Amino acid sequence: MTYFIVNPTAGGGRAAARIAEIKSNMTGEFRILTTNAPMDAKTFAEQAICEGAKKVVAVGGDGTVQEIVSGIVGADCTFGVLPCGSGNDFIKSVGISANLSTAGYLDIIRGGGIRKIDLIKLNGFCFANIGSIGIDAQIVNVAQKLKKNLRGGSYVAAALYCTMTCGPTRMKIVVDGVEYNRDFTLAAVCNGWVYGGGFKIAPSAKNDDGYITLCLIDGMSKPAMTALFPSVMSAKHVSLKEVHFINCKNVEINFEGGQLVNLDGNLYEMCGPLKYEIMPAALEVLL
Repeated sequence: MTYFIVNPTAGGGRAAARIAEIKSNMTGEFRILTTNAPMDAKTFAEQAICEGAKKVVAVGGDGTVQEIVSGIVGADCTFGVLPCGSGNDFIKSVGISANLSTAGYLDIIRGGGIRKIDLIKLNGFCFANIGSIGIDAQIVNVAQKLKKNLRGGSYVAAALYCTMTCGPTRMKIVVDGVEYNRDFTLAAVCNGWVYGGGFKIAPSAKNDDGYITLCLIDGMSKPAMTALFPSVMSAKHVSLKEVHFINCKNVEINFEGGQLVNLDGNLYEMCGPLKYEIMPAALEVLL
């Protein structure tokens, strides 16, 4: 049995429009479950596993993917994507085309190959692409409010706004036992290499190498931050002295009070410590 979990609001309603196409093009036994609120996708994924699902498919964006992988991690099933989000960065990281028709994606779901990729675990959650804290989470927060009108351009507009209004965050970060304690503009815990609809934050990251690629960006002035984000679009930030990359297995991040934490475009209010851990070959992806 194949379960399709649809976030009807994804992509300005494009995901909801795919339901009729799924029904007319899909063969074999399948069910369609439609979310109504945050965390419904995770709950439905857990339900699908309890009911013996062999394939679970996200019909939505990267946030829908994040919830579903948190619900199916450790289960004996494969995972598919019918991308309908504003960024769809997960499919870029795994190598699925962004230009297929619904029928083309369903062909993959019915009979595609399988690739095992890593996941990253954080305090009971899992994510497949990139988690972050700092200015990045503030950008996601603003971008979510702009999506209705700007869709794919919401992250860029939010980045421009936040670089002019947000400052660095004091963090103590422990990476495989090595401590870094200072102000950071951003800490991005990467499994994939791209997020935010095209920001190439960790160009060297591989989601099947058994390692987290941690990107740390030191505290920067507002003018420097304004210049930073265009350079991330072209991956030129990798040469900046304030930008550091570390391949690791575990990351712990501590900070004062509560902070917004970004997991593949979903925001969670969390208090430290944040404990990230790589989960090698934890997800079988249809592609």
